[in-house]
Amino acid sequence: MSTSFRLPNVLGLAVLLCAGTAWAADPPDAAATAFSGCSECHDTVAAAFASNPHARTAANPGDRAICESCHGDGTAHAAEGDATLIKVPKGSAGAGTCMSCHQGGIGASVSGRGAHSTAGVTCGECHVVHATDPTEPALLRTRGSEACMSCHPDAAHQFGRPYAHKLGDNAMTCASCHDPHGGRGEKSVKQTRAGELVCVGCHTDKRGPFVYPHVNDVAGDCMTCHQPHGSVNEKRLTRSRVDQLCLECHTGTPGTFGSQPPSLHDMRSPRYQNCTTCHTAVHGSNSSPLLLK
Repeated sequence: MSTSFRLPNVLGLAVLLCAGTAWAADPPDAAATAFSGCSECHDTVAAAFASNPHARTAANPGDRAICESCHGDGTAHAAEGDATLIKVPKGSAGAGTCMSCHQGGIGASVSGRGAHSTAGVTCGECHVVHATDPTEPALLRTRGSEACMSCHPDAAHQFGRPYAHKLGDNAMTCASCHDPHGGRGEKSVKQTRAGELVCVGCHTDKRGPFVYPHVNDVAGDCMTCHQPHGSVNEKRLTRSRVDQLCLECHTGTPGTFGSQPPSLHDMRSPRYQNCTTCHTAVHGSNSSPLLLK
């Protein structure tokens, strides 16, 4: 091939490489192009919001309609620069704005009937829409269970006891057992689809169903015997002595106890004060009506 034939090709390639370098070195300003109209003043917020879950799930990311879906029409605000001409969702009114999209959307439990809602706790007290860290789960103001502990110091104290569930980024959180948005259970404790306590989701060996159940969520449940957050007693029991715990429900005649005559269990004798020595299947049995095995 002649030199004269190769020269135009080399020059053309050089032009393309220079142009490509220029394009790569001068990317568009994300804050300037995103949320047109709003970003002219709120450039820092707009730049951070571009990676926010609310923006990523929008039909037209970068459209100022995303801003207006919560803040309302911003035409007058943009023209006048008057902060009173734009809606800032907060308090109960702000919660109404959130609920317009999130009604029943998180585990089908976001409603106005939850413990937090009825106590006047609103969305903005736990969540921040314009989160500085878009990777923060659920856009929480504080990570993990810290937000819960700030309002529930009694529970925070219980987690410091010797026998307690462990909280942390790689362990449980309050939301592992409680539904912060409501739920059917007492104290917003989660339930399985079968209506069982969330405890059996981890403690599957205690789930059953058993032919001879001990507690069946009618006469009692897990929390009848256990303190779920933490206890000074082994196995997070509510009592230090097993016999005292059992006798809260299994009361008999003074001094002796037994479900069928003769009443052989003389509770004054140490021999009968550790019920689980014989009744080992305390969570239920498939073979022994007396929960002996």
